[in-house]
Amino acid sequence: VQISSKDEAYLTDVSEKYKCIIESLAAESGLQCIGPVNPAVYKINDYFRKMIYIKHPDYELLLKIKEMTENRFRELYGFEKLSVLHDFT
Repeated sequence: VQISSKDEAYLTDVSEKYKCIIESLAAESGLQCIGPVNPAVYKINDYFRKMIYIKHPDYELLLKIKEMTENRFRELYGFEKLSVLHDFT
């Protein structure tokens, strides 16, 4: 999961909250979650980025966690000042 924002302090706070939501939704699934961490290129065109790495062998579970996390995060905080990108490669 890549989260980006122009506001570095906001990004740091939000990425921690996003990870907490992922972990709470997947508490008993055996899902591994690492991060948030700074990627190799942390700032591009005045946008700061954080990465959260999620690992689980069940692709369907990953999709389910993605949808549930996005919905829960939207309810609690919204997506006004940030961008969230999921990459399943």
